[in-house]
Amino acid sequence: MKSKILLSLLFLLTALSLYAVPARPGKFRHVQPDGSTITLVRHGDEWGHWLTDGAGNVVRKDADGFYRPVPASKAESIRRQAATRRAEARRRRVPRASGIALDKKHFLVILVAFSDLDFKTPDANTAFGNLLNQQGYSANGGKGSARDFYYENSQGKFEPVFDVYGPVKLSHDKAYYGGNDSDDNDLRPEQAVAEACEALDGQVDFSRYDNDGDGQVDLVFMYYAGHGEADSDDEDSIWPHQWSLSNADISLTLDGCKVDSYACSNELEGMGTYKGQMCGIGTACHEFGHAMGLPDFYDTDYDTNEIAAGPFEFSLMSGGSYNGEGRIPPYLGIEERILLGWLDRSVLAEFPKSGDYVLPPVQENKAYKTLTDQEGEYFIYECRGASGWDAGLPAHGMLVYHVDKSSRKVRIEDFGQVSAADLWSKWEQTNSINENGAHPCYYVVAAIEPDNLKYGYQYLPDYGASYFDPYYEGLAVNIPFPGAKKVTAYTARSWNGVESSVSLSGIAYADGQVTFHVTMPSAGLSYYSISNPGKGSYKAGSPFALALNEVADLPYTSVEWRLDGSAVSGPSVTLTAGAHTVEAVVSLQNGKRQVVTLELSAE
Repeated sequence: MKSKILLSLLFLLTALSLYAVPARPGKFRHVQPDGSTITLVRHGDEWGHWLTDGAGNVVRKDADGFYRPVPASKAESIRRQAATRRAEARRRRVPRASGIALDKKHFLVILVAFSDLDFKTPDANTAFGNLLNQQGYSANGGKGSARDFYYENSQGKFEPVFDVYGPVKLSHDKAYYGGNDSDDNDLRPEQAVAEACEALDGQVDFSRYDNDGDGQVDLVFMYYAGHGEADSDDEDSIWPHQWSLSNADISLTLDGCKVDSYACSNELEGMGTYKGQMCGIGTACHEFGHAMGLPDFYDTDYDTNEIAAGPFEFSLMSGGSYNGEGRIPPYLGIEERILLGWLDRSVLAEFPKSGDYVLPPVQENKAYKTLTDQEGEYFIYECRGASGWDAGLPAHGMLVYHVDKSSRKVRIEDFGQVSAADLWSKWEQTNSINENGAHPCYYVVAAIEPDNLKYGYQYLPDYGASYFDPYYEGLAVNIPFPGAKKVTAYTARSWNGVESSVSLSGIAYADGQVTFHVTMPSAGLSYYSISNPGKGSYKAGSPFALALNEVADLPYTSVEWRLDGSAVSGPSVTLTAGAHTVEAVVSLQNGKRQVVTLELSAE
């Protein structure tokens, strides 16, 4: 077997977008060099992270090893630098392997020790092989292996097999690879991966791990000895993440296959009940989920664009990787299962009629949806119980997800105005589905305050920054219906402020299932539409009449018109060359509103 590493003089233009596990929620105590202790809270993810003390000050370790507050200007600079680095990462990507999360497939896992740090876990190769592959894994507080998690969530459609090699002893110490540079980036994690692969060149047939035959190893997963930076105070350790070798100017080919995409996680827990013991599967399942095709659902730009809601601990791709001390990641939701190709979108059925309904737990692949006045925007109704992988959830009952995949424009910090639909279809480029604090595109509605996007939002002295985590504050019990406050009724409201004609009442949760009553409108709803004589194609410079197709039984009082998001008036507008969105906000005599849109182009 022969290999080749090329260190380019120029930065490669394409690389895999960076995805990472968010910092573990919670405070921890750190012992300073003089024996005193300090309370710390970690924020951010691999692409940008910082610590705050008990007074809310951003702190950094000085030359003497003490954590001390930094000036306010420096604290702001840290956040801005993080946003800049993430923007740069988003501009470089390679496509992930398609259809990778189906059938039985093998994936390469390498255990890596450092010159100054070996694995603490006895017989680490066997231990991690069991953690990842053993059916019914129960050691070390486990409730199942990574294989069990994906096999059960896919209902047998996907069975990953993790081939574990190592530990491989690297040539440098831990700080050489994981220590932070002046911008708090890990120094050389990519080099650790490349070095480990090189060391195994004589033992591993890397071509075996090109499951889709595109000439690239689908993923190399590295477990490194010791702690990870996401859940400890060890700044010389690597932060778990997914990235690529090409980002570090490393081109590696083994057995005729390019090795580029990798993910990594730590051996030992850094916080909680299992501190200092072998890790659970949560972080690995999160990072592996990216490689399979799942985006992050937490706010990936922190509070740069206002802090945003999300699915929190109810999703593996948000805060759920830490459930049950990182040992019980939650079931994947219906939307996530559809993204991975395990379910057809038709499984999300609308309520067919008024009546009583029973919603079984999500692992039975059952959910309902209601549509809105905006095409591509809808609500999902899902039951999250207390059994299986959902045993680690902070609360149970009916979750209501508000999903936006419409043509509506959402402002994203690094890309400007992007349609919600593109945030989903091009998530590998942006990873920004829940970045806009005023308009997250996939979040759970809080039962207690369904119209409050900031439920669970905190700005407290002991955080020192915006922080959005209901679980941390004990508020998650108020998110599912009926919840701690016994909220038994719900009617969805779209981003346009239009209330759904379908209402739910009598919501109850017992014995692992949700029951409720649905009330449908007595007659079919009528909707206005925008007159479109050219069927979407028009000549640049020509007038376009601002007119509605009338609905006789639905009188309105006024209409507000918008062209590409800007208010317009008059009987018509003149179209310039290009694509346009025409929008009409129709105020009805019954006090409600309808918002209708039309996509057209002018040449």
